[in-house]
Order: sequence, then structure tokens, then C-alpha cells
Amino acid sequence: MARRTTEPCTTCTLECQDRVTSGEAVLKSKVGDDKMNQLMPLPSWLEKVLEHRLHFTSAGLNGLLDHHTVTNTLGELFAQGKLTPDVLANWLAEQVNERTRPTATEPTDGWAAYDIDPRAFWEQCWEAILGRKINIPSVPKIKGKTRKAIERYRLLLVFLPSITENDYPDSFVKPAWGRHIDGSKIEHKPLPGRWVLIEMIAKPNWGDPKGYEGDLLGQDLQITTRFKISWDHLTATILPRAVKLFGLPNRALRLPTSEEWNLIGNLFLWLNVNRNMSLPDLGSTNSWEGCLNSYDAGYFLVVGYRDLGGLADVNRNWHDNPNDNIAFRVLAVLKMFLSNHQACARFLASRLVVEYYVLLAEYEGHVQAVKIL
Repeated sequence: MARRTTEPCTTCTLECQDRVTSGEAVLKSKVGDDKMNQLMPLPSWLEKVLEHRLHFTSAGLNGLLDHHTVTNTLGELFAQGKLTPDVLANWLAEQVNERTRPTATEPTDGWAAYDIDPRAFWEQCWEAILGRKINIPSVPKIKGKTRKAIERYRLLLVFLPSITENDYPDSFVKPAWGRHIDGSKIEHKPLPGRWVLIEMIAKPNWGDPKGYEGDLLGQDLQITTRFKISWDHLTATILPRAVKLFGLPNRALRLPTSEEWNLIGNLFLWLNVNRNMSLPDLGSTNSWEGCLNSYDAGYFLVVGYRDLGGLADVNRNWHDNPNDNIAFRVLAVLKMFLSNHQACARFLASRLVVEYYVLLAEYEGHVQAVKIL
């Protein structure tokens, strides 16, 4: 589990990694002395907001939307042509996008680097894998119950970038979509780029009496085996019970997509070789694991049978048919509160502009009504 160098704010949806001692100094550095004079003097409440500008709550950046001192001042600047929505959006983007990075020398590999800073760890890993930098957002805030689930169920916090198989390095095994089934009937689910939690439990052979060894999740779900559970029963009954153990929203826990499963399987092997992390080889055993993707009418995809291709294997099974050689692992999607800083900033800026023009229209209507009277 990652250990952070700063304590998370109890009222914030993001872990605050930055502190500034003067909101006035921050504004001056961003907008210059001329615009600063137009906004001076700064009230004490705004000083406080700027000090906590990375907090995305009513006490932080979006709290600016609800305070008349700011909206009135910005409205005047818009009307006078001294400020434009783009300038405001860019400034807001800088505020939510700023992050301080660790200054100490970071370990180059292994669990130690992951524990110190998972974001920096995955940035380094993906750059090494893909040969280019990936823009990874901050780690979402993880609540206490979810932290306990990470430890108990051995979950790996990983960022899966928005890439395709064309981005894979030569060492990665691509899914053989049409080798065993009709590739045209597969529901594909592209990788959107997100933080997830994935189980690190090893996948056994389907006839192994030991099953999924050390399966504390199965124990807590009161199931004797992960095999021979239909997709319908799994999604309707098992996963809704499991999500409560994870302390996550109802739809946050699910089966991985085939695309996610394949990328994670390759990633595990890469981490073993390049970061000495001893993760399971998901394609090394004769068993399947179910995926979220549907196939044709009434089927879902299953993956990972060694004799049929291991990580490359993609097959299918009936939704309502439990099978002795099909099991499952779960994946949790972590909510990104600021997954796109620029889009968020432009939304805030546009809302401020709309509020200003609504107030202006109301004012002009009032003036016209007075003239009529």
C-alpha cells in the first residue's frame, strides 16, 4: 500500500500536496502586477481559499463560484474587457494542475518505489514500457475501508493508460481476438486511462483442489470456490456483496475487460523482470477468467487458458452457464475527481461567465422595468 508524505485532508476529495503561505503572492505570480492591482485588496477569505486551492470542495477552488466578492469582481473585468474566459480558464488550470514532486532520491525499482509514490512509479514504468511519457493524474483519495481492503485482499493500485495494442512493446502478448471465436462479434472496450485496483492473487489450474490459494475475498464472500459461478450470478449477486467489502460505490467493482486483463497480465510479467516484483503469471495455467465484455447474444468473454494461448487466449461462454474451468478476479475503478484539469478549469470559467451574464440580464431587466414605471 502506498505511503504518502502528506496526510490527506479530511474534507477534500484530493490529497493536498501543496501549501502556500500567501494567496496574494500566488495571484501576483500568475496574473502579473497590472491585473493584481485590479483585484486588490484580497479579502481574508480569498487568501484562505488560495492557500487551499488544490482542494476541490466548497472550501476550495470551486468555492470561488459561490462568493459574490469574486463573481462581482470578475464580472466587472469581463465587462471592461480586461479579462477573458480563456485567460481565466488557463489560470484555473494552473491552480488545479500544480503539484509538488518528491525531491529526495527515489528508488529506481521494486516495491519500495511503489510505496513511496505510486504516481511517480507508474510514470517511470510506463515511460520505460512505451518509450514516451504518460500524463498520469494524481492518485484519487482512498478511504479507510478501501485501504483495509487493499491490504487484506492484496490489491495493486495501478494506472492503466489510454493506449491500444499498437502501442504495445514487442515483448507484450496481444490478444488473439479471432483465433478461437468470431472476432466480429466481440464487444471491444478501449482503455480510457484510469486508476484501478486489481487483485494480485495467482490463477490456478481449474482442477487444482487448492483453488485460489489464500483467497480471503472468497472467504469473506462465503464462497467455497471461484470456479463454477455463472456470469449472471456473479454480476447480480457476488459483486454487489463484494463492493461493500471494498467500501466503494456500487458500480465501482466489476470484472476486468479483456483489454484490461491482457494489459495487466503483460504488465505483471514486465514488473517481474524489470522491477523484481514477483507477480503472478496469469497466462501460465489451464483455466479461464471471466471478463466484462459481451460476445454475440448471450455470451461473455473468457481469457487466459494456457494451452490455448495464455495471455493471448480469448474465448467465450454462456452468461447463465456455470463452468468448472471458469473463475474470476475483480477490478475496482477509482473515481477521478479531476481527471482532466483543463476541462475542469474551462467548466469553472464558463460557469462564472454564465453567472455574470445572468446577473447582467436581471439588472438590465430591472432598469427597463423602472423606466416603464
